[in-house]
Amino acid sequence: MKHKLFLFAALLCLSGAAAANNVLQKSDKLEPRWVKHTPKAENLNIAYRVVQVYVDDLSEAPQKSLKELANYVPQEWGVQTGTAAEMQVSGYAGEELLVRVGSLNGNAQQLPMRCLLIDTYWELVQMGFRNQYRCYVLYQVKRPGASQYAEEYVRVTDRYGFGPVALSIIPGAGQMYKGSYLKGGLIMGGSVLCAGGIVLCEANKASYQALANKEHNATKRTTYQNNANNWGTGSYVCIGALAALWIYNIIDAGVAPGARHTVVDKDQRRDVSFRLEPTMMDPYTPSLTARITF
Repeated sequence: MKHKLFLFAALLCLSGAAAANNVLQKSDKLEPRWVKHTPKAENLNIAYRVVQVYVDDLSEAPQKSLKELANYVPQEWGVQTGTAAEMQVSGYAGEELLVRVGSLNGNAQQLPMRCLLIDTYWELVQMGFRNQYRCYVLYQVKRPGASQYAEEYVRVTDRYGFGPVALSIIPGAGQMYKGSYLKGGLIMGGSVLCAGGIVLCEANKASYQALANKEHNATKRTTYQNNANNWGTGSYVCIGALAALWIYNIIDAGVAPGARHTVVDKDQRRDVSFRLEPTMMDPYTPSLTARITF
């Protein structure tokens, strides 16, 4: 009896765990690459952080993610003297996040940090007997005290350039590189099946052809020859299917969108504007002044 109760309890736990991982809806078809692979900054004054929060309503995600960000940001540069639990968001204005850091002697200071939201992704998951949104937010943050010109321009895209096309020499590899693991697996599996079909058909064709060459009975020889021809036709079908799948694999790897990822625009510069404004050098002398904004 005890063993049955234990087994029943174990099944309940497993079913609960399975329900907790049940994703009902996603904001995007493919999970962005940055969710599991946080981007690495090229600028030493810049860092990226992926914050994960659970909320009942998506409108709660921005404020909650900022509070979580306050626990992560100071640890990047070792600016805190207390623990992460002692930090909290004390204000948010524009792109500046004010983090209050508690010290061991009870003192506190506010550290202004530039905070820029790059991208978001959410999943509606079944958590036991209720549903919640699991939100992922990608932030770019700047080291406190860094120059205002210390910037890194980053964009989010679902394009990957020529890389996936080069990888598609191996069927399905380009799709997997772009995050489409199911599609890539199906293409790779289909290619393996077609290749296996070619080998099987050629082997049986050769076997029946050998029997036909050795057989002296005309009826049996005709039967063996027909079987060899049928297996040969099957081989051509498999070759055609493999060729069509391989061509589709290359085209799809080049044109189909993949999982969103970040790209640093190294050549991007600040916007520069130029304009002429009428001014007066003195009460009697009008002139034009060139104004350059950058």
